[in-house]
Amino acid sequence: RLAFMWLSCFFAFAIAAFILARQSYKNYQEREEVERYRKEMTNALAHDLKTPLSIVSGYAQNLIENVQTEKREHYAANIQANVERMDRIVQEMLDLSRLEANSFQIKFGEVSLSEVCGKIISRYKEIWQEKSIKTHLEGDAIIKADPVLMEKVIDNFFVNALDNTPNGGRISIRISETILEFYNSGSYIPEEKIKDIWEPYQKVDPSRNTKGTGLGLAIARTILEMHGFSHGAKNSGEGVIFWFKFA
Repeated sequence: RLAFMWLSCFFAFAIAAFILARQSYKNYQEREEVERYRKEMTNALAHDLKTPLSIVSGYAQNLIENVQTEKREHYAANIQANVERMDRIVQEMLDLSRLEANSFQIKFGEVSLSEVCGKIISRYKEIWQEKSIKTHLEGDAIIKADPVLMEKVIDNFFVNALDNTPNGGRISIRISETILEFYNSGSYIPEEKIKDIWEPYQKVDPSRNTKGTGLGLAIARTILEMHGFSHGAKNSGEGVIFWFKFA
């Protein structure tokens, strides 16, 4: 009987030790994943800030060394543009951090998707006209969502489309009773990378120099998940469709 009790205690101890070891290993893996993610984010942020900082430094040096009046405006304009670019990167980093920490309080209201899309198209009119891109918007739906956050989602979708549509291409937005779809021509996403593009700083082609911060789709994904809206991307014909369902 005593031997049985000792044997039972031994097995109980062994099982507890196994569970503890397994949990410790799981915690170790999670810490490793968090550390890997932190390093990737830090490296990507440093890379994105280094380019505009170098440009600002170069133009500032030119202003010091070259006092020709006709070039001052050019130098100053480029400094201002790159300072604004750095500000966007930092602001989107803060937005993503706040969203992931659930610091945003959703304020639901009625949102006309057609109205928001029209506003975003007008906002970037100068850019898509300069690239000779054709834009098209059809349909409408009134949904329950946070107006400010939903505008950010659609803005990020449109900027992503602008970045990936070649000159002379096309961006089409279609709204139905249950889904909003963004189509842009001239780009293709390898099937194995479709899930990854929703993560921060993930690019289909890292060699391409785009104007986006690399955080837009990650922010859009987080906002859509906060609303309980499903989302995704798929290749379609000669382009790509980004979508989210709201019903």
